[in-house]
Amino acid sequence: MIAPIITRLGLLFTLCFALNLSATAQSIGPAQPILPVQSKASGFAAEIEKNSANRQACLDLGVEGAAFWQCLEPVYKEQDQLLNRIWAVLKRATEQLDTNKPSSNGTMYPALLAEQRAWLQYRDQACDFYQSFKARLWSRDLSEHCLFNTTKARLTTLNAYLEDIVRFSQ
Repeated sequence: MIAPIITRLGLLFTLCFALNLSATAQSIGPAQPILPVQSKASGFAAEIEKNSANRQACLDLGVEGAAFWQCLEPVYKEQDQLLNRIWAVLKRATEQLDTNKPSSNGTMYPALLAEQRAWLQYRDQACDFYQSFKARLWSRDLSEHCLFNTTKARLTTLNAYLEDIVRFSQ
C-alpha cells in the first residue's frame, strides 16, 4: 500500500519540478496551456462514477450465471475503454510537459509509464489470488470484484494526476 503512495508523491514531485515553479524557471516564458487535459479532467470523474453505477445496476438485478455476466460484459469494456482514454490524455499531457518544460528533463512520461507498468503487475498479482480458488464457484465473482475495484481505483488515481496537471499548470 505504501509503494503506490510513494510513487504518486514521486510523480507529483516530478510534476511540480517540471512546471517551473521556481522564479528562475518562470523567466523562461509563460507556460503553455495543456488544453486536452483542461477539457477532459472533470469529465472523466463523472464517467468513472457512471461506470460504477452501471456495474451496480447489474449486481442489483439479482441474476446469476450467464445473464449476470452478459450484463457485466459491456460494463467491463466501458471501463477498459475509459482507462485507455484517460491514459492517452495523460500520456499526451506529460509528453507535452516533457517537451515544453526544460526543467522536466524529459522525465515525466517515463516516470508515468514505469508507474503504469508497476500497477499492471500489482493488479494482476492481487487478483490472481482469487484465481487460486478455481474449484470454488465464487472464485470468478471475487476475481471480477478485484479487477473492477482495482481498475476503478487506478482510474481515480490517473484522473487525479490530470487534475493536478491542470491545477499546477495554470
